[in-house]
Amino acid sequence: MLQVPYDQLAPTKPFSGVTRGSANPLGQVRLPVTFSTRDHYRTELIDFDVARIDLPYNAILGYPALAKFMAAAHPGYNVIKMPGSGGIISVAGDTRDAVRVLKIMFKAVAALRPSTRDASKAPEAAPVKKKQLFSQDQAKTKQVPVDDGGLGPTVTIGTGLPSEQEEELIGFLWGNKDVFAWEASDLVGVPRDVIEHHLMVCPNAHPVKQKARWQAQEKQTFIVQEVRKLQGAGVILEVRHPDWLPNPVIVPKKGGSRCQNR
Repeated sequence: MLQVPYDQLAPTKPFSGVTRGSANPLGQVRLPVTFSTRDHYRTELIDFDVARIDLPYNAILGYPALAKFMAAAHPGYNVIKMPGSGGIISVAGDTRDAVRVLKIMFKAVAALRPSTRDASKAPEAAPVKKKQLFSQDQAKTKQVPVDDGGLGPTVTIGTGLPSEQEEELIGFLWGNKDVFAWEASDLVGVPRDVIEHHLMVCPNAHPVKQKARWQAQEKQTFIVQEVRKLQGAGVILEVRHPDWLPNPVIVPKKGGSRCQNR
């Protein structure tokens, strides 16, 4: 177990998600963490919150630490993988120790819950209702055309607006309708330094080719239509990646329509 003097701890804030409720740490310390095999290694500086918690762990690496290592966890195989100095580092967990820790956690959770006998005597609590951020009246919307003929594109606005605000909003949309991209072809001419982005891929990471997934006929037709629409507008170009290829994913929108995520 690591011993850290109190005078080396920096001030920090309370955290939650590890134990029941929030925990007030004694302080924070930055320590180097190294994952290594016989041929590869990876070291990163990780900030640890030091706290007295009743868990059978000496240290817990959360999502920020895994993101810093660019690590991928595989719970089914009890292993994590990350890029190292010369290849992929695979860290396998101890199955016996993992089962032992799970049993301790299950016992701790069972001790916090009331027993079956006590629960049968206690009156049933009323189900907690979800807090609604918007009422049904506030959620009603309507379509408003942005041209004189009413046959062009439309925008969605709320029906609960006062008449003066609604007229002012519609007037603003009418006066700035050329700013919106109604079709894929409207994106042509936008500066690339405004809309272009790139993936921060580690140069030592091995590219991965996903296995092709079969789509339903309806989804496949929608994907082909969207791809051809973007190709015709010159927004995307065909590039062949034999070693790195993601599958298209269709994401349903709140209004019932769909969009394609690549």
